[in-house]
Amino acid sequence: MAAALEAVRAYGDFHGLDQENAERLRPGSPFTKMVFRDGVLSVDYEGCYIDVEPFLDELVRFMPPEGWGKLDCIDQIEWRLTRYTVAGRTWTARVVSGDQAVESVRDKAGV
Repeated sequence: MAAALEAVRAYGDFHGLDQENAERLRPGSPFTKMVFRDGVLSVDYEGCYIDVEPFLDELVRFMPPEGWGKLDCIDQIEWRLTRYTVAGRTWTARVVSGDQAVESVRDKAGV
């Protein structure tokens, strides 16, 4: 029996937080995995749809001006990628089709 396709896959890394502020984000996090190591907060999730934007709003409140990071959310049903980019105390989002994302990676890899 084949496994059911999860609706969303999300993963990202955020640089610049300290341990205390990384822990403050844990209670409201939509992610199933959060690891803080060597100044980097890594998040991961696979499952039903989640809203990551309230987490990003909270994250940038704790980010220092030099903080940065990226979060990729892949909608595996609609086959689109949303790339969230964090720079200091702001975040932006850009949506591309899954095919565009795959082609970009393929082109950069020289395949």
